[in-house]
Amino acid sequence: MSKQSRLEAKQRRLEDLEKMDKLNRLNINFKFKKRRMQWVAGFMVLAVAAVLMRLYYFQVVKFTEYQLDAIRQQTREVSVKPNRGSIYDRHMRILASSAAVERVFISPAELDIRPGAGGEYEADEASEGQRKLKAARLVSEYFSELFELDYDWVYERTQRLNRRDETIKTRVDIIVANQVRQFALDNRIRGIYFAQESKRVYPYSNLAAHVIGFTGAENNGLLGVEERYNEYLKGTAGRIVSARDARNNLMSSEYETYIEAQNGSNLVLTLDWTIQNILDKHLDAAFAESQAAQRVAGVMMDIHTGEILAMATKPDFDLNEPTKWDDEIMKYINLEWADYRAIEREIARLEAERERELTEDEKANEEYKTRLNKLWKNKIITEPYEPGSTFKVITAAMALEERAAGENDRFNCRGVLAVGGHDIHCHVRHGHGELTFAEGLKVSCNPVTMLSAERVGAPMFLKYFDAFGYYEKSGIDLPGEAIGITHKQMGSVELATSSFGQTFQITPIQHLVALAAVANGGKIVTPRVVKAVIDDSGNIIKNFEPEIKRTVISSGTSSIISRILAEGVAGGGSGRNAFVKGYSVAAKTGTSQKRGQHDNPEARIGSTAAYAPADNPQVIMLIIVDEPDLRVSSMFGGQIAAPYISRVLADTLPYLGIEPQYTSAEIAELNVLVRGYTLQKASVAAEDIKSRGLEYHVEGNGEFVSAQIPRQGSSLRKGGRVILYTDSSPEDNLVEVPDVLSADAGTASSRITGAGLNINIVGSSGAVSKQSPEAGERVPRGTIVTVEFIDQDSTE
Repeated sequence: MSKQSRLEAKQRRLEDLEKMDKLNRLNINFKFKKRRMQWVAGFMVLAVAAVLMRLYYFQVVKFTEYQLDAIRQQTREVSVKPNRGSIYDRHMRILASSAAVERVFISPAELDIRPGAGGEYEADEASEGQRKLKAARLVSEYFSELFELDYDWVYERTQRLNRRDETIKTRVDIIVANQVRQFALDNRIRGIYFAQESKRVYPYSNLAAHVIGFTGAENNGLLGVEERYNEYLKGTAGRIVSARDARNNLMSSEYETYIEAQNGSNLVLTLDWTIQNILDKHLDAAFAESQAAQRVAGVMMDIHTGEILAMATKPDFDLNEPTKWDDEIMKYINLEWADYRAIEREIARLEAERERELTEDEKANEEYKTRLNKLWKNKIITEPYEPGSTFKVITAAMALEERAAGENDRFNCRGVLAVGGHDIHCHVRHGHGELTFAEGLKVSCNPVTMLSAERVGAPMFLKYFDAFGYYEKSGIDLPGEAIGITHKQMGSVELATSSFGQTFQITPIQHLVALAAVANGGKIVTPRVVKAVIDDSGNIIKNFEPEIKRTVISSGTSSIISRILAEGVAGGGSGRNAFVKGYSVAAKTGTSQKRGQHDNPEARIGSTAAYAPADNPQVIMLIIVDEPDLRVSSMFGGQIAAPYISRVLADTLPYLGIEPQYTSAEIAELNVLVRGYTLQKASVAAEDIKSRGLEYHVEGNGEFVSAQIPRQGSSLRKGGRVILYTDSSPEDNLVEVPDVLSADAGTASSRITGAGLNINIVGSSGAVSKQSPEAGERVPRGTIVTVEFIDQDSTE
């Protein structure tokens, strides 16, 4: 190859190298730019993603929260509380209702004085801070005085400037709320608001207090049916939503939304207002007589349906002011042995809801809690007790049903029976001697009962104990029902003592249901206090039908027991103080020791259970007197409970339309209603009085009657005397009431009529335990002296 050719080839290689270098540089530059573009694109993607994520966070995750914040800034919402449902008795007599009241609250964020208010800080000239300060001071001073609140407490709430709803007072009467409105207008204050509320009103104060219950500060039920049926009664709250403009002022009503509150449903109870009043009256008297340290209680039930017609524990409380008590009554109550654990929750709730209404001393005071517990506890369902001899009815039913004993089987009571190495006594220490099974039940003989239970045997006894419902709650529709402490196994001693109602505890409602089964042919019913839930138009939302759980004894056994118990009442048995003229009453009394509950060996519970009419039972009732004061009262149920059973039934049975069936002797002693004779001729009045089986005596020589004793409407025994006054006054003819306490019927009648007075006898046998008017009082001639007889030998 020539030199020229070599030079040309070298030149071409150099050119190729330059081209490759250029291409390499171009390639490197392109790669760099490409990478830079990728980085820029990636950054932009990340930036967009971050923005999108942030938007997602605000618009999706936090949407509800920010939406609510926006709504809060643009609106004001006021809750509208519903009216709580009413409560009626079985005849639609109202027992609890709601009255319109208002909640007074402030919006600290808006609290201000409008222009033109004048005064220390002329609103047109003062700064916003000065106006707010003035408004806060005026409001705090006014509310603290009007509602008796602490000034500093109110003022502190006016300074919560980020708040729009600070409650000052709930349940404010409309008249008082209008005074607040006028105050706000007069002082041109804005930021004071009102919300509709309702206040619970109980028109009969303490009637059926433990059954009805009451409500707390938030209008939720506490105790009784108010608590048990709270979901039906409370209703659903409504609200008013008002719009605001850019300056935070409320806009006109066309921008307002109103969501109506739904009122609560109404309850129709099984209680009868009239019977409840009768029971309350006589339980009050029983408590006054016995001064029972653990109170008295009573209940009446329809034996076929389980519907409670009346239930009460005394002393009780005013449902309108449930945290207050009467010191004169509560001084009798034994506080030392109170067990308030069962109701601690209700007390804590009430204290929390009414925090501002209670002083620190009251909240810290244990006695305060104990006394509230005493008032609020419903003995019938919450306090187990030893039923004593009233349980002999159940033991007798077992023995008859299992044919372990017949009503004519003969026993021998020597006053004591040796069981398992223990001597167990009869209440008649010298013994009843020879007697039949039926006679043993009538006179409440312990050995007859123990021997009957021994024939039944422990396994069968426990089986019946279960069947009668003593191992389970009754199922009554009231909160707080307790269950007793009972034997699951028995030796000979436990069987013997259990046969007459000792060494185990049951609730009164459990016992009532079991006894009702003996009366109604053997059926265990579920007790109820609510018949139906209805709306304001009377339409039934929910109806409660009677529930029969099972049958435990035959109707034949039921009839035998009823006849034996009725014969015992009419023929001088242990239940004779439960006698009601004109009616056949089956009754059993009981007196039990409080074993293991007390350090006082004399502590007793006296009780009586009864149902009527015995040959066709309709109602059953139980009265318990827990720890009567033996300094002023008997301990025996036949003396402290049976007479009140008699009085309740005497008032109730005619009201229920159950006609009396009088014997010829009772007809002869029936009382006569005294007519009014004022302004009539004395001669005409005298003839009418004689025609009604009464006697008369005219005081004075006038022609016309100017006054009479007894007064019109009085009830007078046949043969009683009406004194007619013509020209004188009853106050001019006073006589002294003789003392007939502890006298028999004949002696009492002789002394009273001999003094020119009339006598009204309550009770059927025994000696006079009370008289009214009291001995030594001076009263007009012809005044009726009521004497009450109680058989003091009625023990069990």
